[in-house]
Amino acid sequence: MIKKISYRAEIDGLRAIAVLAVIIFHAGIEQLSGGFIGVDIFYVISGYLITSIIITSVKKQQFSYRNFYARRAKRLLPAALTMILVTVVFAALILSPDKYYQLAKSAEFSTLFMANVWFMKNSGYFDLSTQISPLVHMWSLSIEEQFYFFYPFIVLTAYKIGKIRGIFWSIVIIILSTFVLNLSLINTHPNFTFYMLPTRAWELGLGALIHFIPSLKTKQKTLVNVLSFTGLTAIFYSLFFITEHDAYPGYLALIPTLATALIIYSLYQQHTRISRLLASKPLVFIGKISYSSYLWHWPIIVFYRIYINERAFNTIEISILILISLIAGYLSWRFIENRYRYQDYSDKKILKITAYATGISVLLIASVLLTKGFPIRVSNDLAAISNNKLMRALPCIEQISPIAGIDEKFCVVGSPWGNAKYRAIVWGDSHSLHWGQILHQLAKQQNISVVIAPRKCPAYLNSAYIKSHYPKYPQFNENCTFRNNATLNWLKEDRSIELVILASAWSGQIRMHYTDEHQENLSNTSLENKFPEIGANLSKVAFEPLLTQLSDKTILLLSDIPRPNKNLNECAFAQNTQLFRQKCDPEKFKVLDSKAVYSWHKYSDEMIREVANNHHNVNAIIPTEHLCGPEYCQTYINGELIYRDDNHIRSNLKRATAEALAEKIKLSDYFSQLKMVHYN
Repeated sequence: MIKKISYRAEIDGLRAIAVLAVIIFHAGIEQLSGGFIGVDIFYVISGYLITSIIITSVKKQQFSYRNFYARRAKRLLPAALTMILVTVVFAALILSPDKYYQLAKSAEFSTLFMANVWFMKNSGYFDLSTQISPLVHMWSLSIEEQFYFFYPFIVLTAYKIGKIRGIFWSIVIIILSTFVLNLSLINTHPNFTFYMLPTRAWELGLGALIHFIPSLKTKQKTLVNVLSFTGLTAIFYSLFFITEHDAYPGYLALIPTLATALIIYSLYQQHTRISRLLASKPLVFIGKISYSSYLWHWPIIVFYRIYINERAFNTIEISILILISLIAGYLSWRFIENRYRYQDYSDKKILKITAYATGISVLLIASVLLTKGFPIRVSNDLAAISNNKLMRALPCIEQISPIAGIDEKFCVVGSPWGNAKYRAIVWGDSHSLHWGQILHQLAKQQNISVVIAPRKCPAYLNSAYIKSHYPKYPQFNENCTFRNNATLNWLKEDRSIELVILASAWSGQIRMHYTDEHQENLSNTSLENKFPEIGANLSKVAFEPLLTQLSDKTILLLSDIPRPNKNLNECAFAQNTQLFRQKCDPEKFKVLDSKAVYSWHKYSDEMIREVANNHHNVNAIIPTEHLCGPEYCQTYINGELIYRDDNHIRSNLKRATAEALAEKIKLSDYFSQLKMVHYN
């Protein structure tokens, strides 16, 4: 057992590696693909130090909960609350109302050290949306604070029951139970596994366990050198070879966590070459400012990314961002962390200051939430392209649950389901939803009731055969097979539904389809480049059983609108606002390059045409044929941007714009020429 906890410069050196890894990764240096494992290094360090502190106090019968939490507050809260406040204030100068509202929600949870819960529910760590979320990095500190809240109770209870041995076994139980939970949920609940304490506590537990490992004999210097070198090598392996595409934490997190544990253990045995490296002045300095640097680096990177309208950073920008992050970290460490950490305040005063600071933060955040992001900062037209909720909202006149086996309410647009002369269904994924506003106008004119269901899967019957390349969500294919079969059975039984509109993200879906024969080659780049052709051919096969069984229905295949594959809204927003944004080149968002669009849509559009030509009851509408010319595709109609993101139509288009878009792609003509029998 390591007998004594004392300051070791090498620990700060290890912190330096961790924080530099995270900052460099977030700044966009692709070679450091596993930079996010810096968080795991921090967890092991924290687990070791906090356990040593608690056990030392317990043995001396000096442990006090109030003193423990007051010290944590002095150490962590001043810099964190300052960063949150500054971030929320500065965000008013740069964020659109919807983004500002989302920031305030994350700030609310961050102030309470519950940010991991917020982001677990709303976005994956590697999702594009988190790249412009200034407080997403608070998830890791939230886990640590939650651990600090529960851990002393566990340790003291275990000590009362079984002394030091009791503490040891309680830590072993924490490690084993939470590691097993991590493994069991990594594929089915990846967000929970990544963000939550019950699947991360084992990492802090590994650090805690170091305290109980017997010390080595003095003569075993070679072994100590081997341990420390192995640990550092494993950390660097993790930094360069683990990627965001891996199922993480899972088994892979064992590499950086065990590596960190090896290094910490070796540090308390003898001086080694690795310990001398970690104790070098530059690393120790960065280690001392690591907490503040971690706090400030992400808002700095995110705000700059938003300022330049989310384009990729160049090398000079990356270097400057890293430098500014470290400078901000130093200033925060020097004037905030140290000022409160080493002031001789009583525990009561510390808790009072913390309560006041938290209260001020909550009031500021509440003002942003209550005003929905202060939309008065921008015009109504700009607010319309920044309000994600409105851009997704459907004009539902009612909701129904007509499909046996699917306990879900589906949106009805057009005319009421029970009173309409005709009935129709839109079947597909999110690209069936985004036609809701346009179909509402058209269907209402023809007295047609349209239900949008089941809205999660492309409408293929044999989804079990055609798999989608979602490695973190293996249940996707089974769920789609069930939902699609249930929908088909309903359509076959209900003669009143005459029109079936199939709309999905076809151009994107075909890039993810494969069969078991392709499984072993999924990581092969050449095969991935062939996915559009492979996927389009598989889609044609998959349509056949569906269309054969719906031969008595009128079917419309709606192909994709021209996909920008880049978010046009923020660029359009920046072009026409007084907020602190770099102006966009109008060519980058006013129009799309037709060649790029045709290249992306080629296989899916051809597939849709061929399927329609092979069936007498099937028609197709190909929006690219009508929205794209020889050089450019339209992104604006009637002066309105029609997109809500990089591939969806806005639901909050003005009525005239929605009608103009429908006319442009010939959807209006299709509805006006529909011939249906009145079964209802």
